[in-house]
Amino acid sequence: MGNNNGHSHPKVITTAQPEPPYTGPQAQYQFVNVEVRMAVYGAFNFLSNQMLTSNVDTYYPLLAQQYEQGFRLLTFYHIPMQARREGAFSMGVLMPFQGIFCKYPDTAQRGRFQLRIEKSVIQPRIIWNGLITYGNETVTDTTHLNQTIANMAQSGARLICIELTGQEEVKASFSFTPKLPVYGVDLFFEVPLDAESETYVYNVVSVPVITKYGFASDPRVFCDWIGIFSQHLNRGFKLIEIFVDASKIKEVFKNEVRSNCLWFFEKPNSKINDETPVYQGTIVEHYIKVTPSGFSDTRVSTKWEPVMQDMGNKGWELACIVETPEVHNTGLMTLEMKMLLFFQKRILS
Repeated sequence: MGNNNGHSHPKVITTAQPEPPYTGPQAQYQFVNVEVRMAVYGAFNFLSNQMLTSNVDTYYPLLAQQYEQGFRLLTFYHIPMQARREGAFSMGVLMPFQGIFCKYPDTAQRGRFQLRIEKSVIQPRIIWNGLITYGNETVTDTTHLNQTIANMAQSGARLICIELTGQEEVKASFSFTPKLPVYGVDLFFEVPLDAESETYVYNVVSVPVITKYGFASDPRVFCDWIGIFSQHLNRGFKLIEIFVDASKIKEVFKNEVRSNCLWFFEKPNSKINDETPVYQGTIVEHYIKVTPSGFSDTRVSTKWEPVMQDMGNKGWELACIVETPEVHNTGLMTLEMKMLLFFQKRILS
């Protein structure tokens, strides 16, 4: 039987102490829903197989158009558990994404920016440890991703978000150690159009996430989200993205899985040695509803738009969205998936 105790109200976890009513600029949000077509991408010469990944040309104009209205991209997020074929006799796949933008209507815009999207990859591989019958470890090489960010930052671009958007087509084999597919990643940047713009540096923090599975209970996720968030904000950094890579360790006897996420923090080059806090942060626990639709489709209701706009009215700007493995039955055919919405805003002097 399902658990009917749904989560109708978001839960806020804060890094800051209660403060007087906010008097700073308010953030106005804009949401753009896009179905992205997957296509074969052949520019990675080091791959032996084809890469099926997002066709940037199908969605870039819609995102770039928002910049003409004064909005800036915060994240381009794939709606979980959603994909569909273009037609009954078509092999084309469409994946729904949502571009989330914001602007500050009462604040003069600083600088002019152009949206740029770069293709990259992450490469997982299996490592066997101990009793090979009972488990293995998957580690992920993010060298290409990190080098792409470094190259773009050196040219003055600022990282916006990182989205998993594709996968290498791996042929079936009978190898004892199967080859894992290389995953395609889209990296979103803002390129300044003004000559004398500040450059930024990025600090990447690798953080373990433990998911424990009970025999008759819902999975539970353990990670010091708020501790890591506040630790780096207190050193003058700004959170840009939390990217869950493909690393994984299965602890069979403990009924748990250890995965890994990469936190990307940003700081101006001119402030690299200045640890004065600039931002404060908060995390909102939000649940999305998943229900079956038709023979093989699912319908996902996020309903996070009013939550984000309410936060924006208080000056909070979305940093990133993290999908967790926590899934709860709320009915015979309905699930709720726990999402974490990370927000931050400037500390008023």
